[in-house]
Amino acid sequence: MLQFASSDSAAESEISKAESMSRKNHEMRWNAVGMLQAGARQSAVARELNVHRSVTHRLWNHYQRDQNASRSRGSGRRRITTTADDRYLLQCARSRRTLTASQRASQLSAAAGRPISRQTVSRRLHEGGLFARRPVVCVPLSPAHVRARLHWAREFSSWTTEQWAHVLFTGIATNCRTDLYVFAGSSVTAVRYRDEILHPLVPPFIAAIGTDAIFMEDNALSYRERLVRSYFESETIPQMACPAR
Repeated sequence: MLQFASSDSAAESEISKAESMSRKNHEMRWNAVGMLQAGARQSAVARELNVHRSVTHRLWNHYQRDQNASRSRGSGRRRITTTADDRYLLQCARSRRTLTASQRASQLSAAAGRPISRQTVSRRLHEGGLFARRPVVCVPLSPAHVRARLHWAREFSSWTTEQWAHVLFTGIATNCRTDLYVFAGSSVTAVRYRDEILHPLVPPFIAAIGTDAIFMEDNALSYRERLVRSYFESETIPQMACPAR
């Protein structure tokens, strides 16, 4: 399932900007024709409108040929959606953010009374500042996990700052600074965790803090294997249980 993220004003701003530019361009073309009909030189009209002289020359030729100053339709493919269609699509996308582009294409096709493809819908959404994103999937917590976490929080809720100062978490720090250890080449196994992190780092910290030191780590699989448990027992390192998940 996809969701569409944007600021509420971005889509409306893009549509309004496009409409405003179209109106200004239309007005400028007719203003230029009016000045040329009044006898103004093409170079003077170009300077007045801040455009190149060739623009006024092509416009005047177009008007004399077709008696119309509006821009001719381009030779490209006709735009399948109208401004009203685009506005409707963006409003629907903001109100129901979980629909896919294919579902929105079916919805817009039904509303417009003509087939509109998924690719067209995606382009219109992008033009309006709407882009798809996938919601982050969080680790599910069962009722038992919730009870375990709540029990853990209540058990240590009365601890003081001094008591927590004796707890070493998995992110081991010195003078409020944490070194970055990169496991290159493969994943973190129980053996690598013991040999590259625990053995060279934890005992010196425990010794520095004293007998009140407690080590706490999360519930990663490699941290809970028998090899790691055995290491803690052999080194007599006290541990604080981590709540579920």
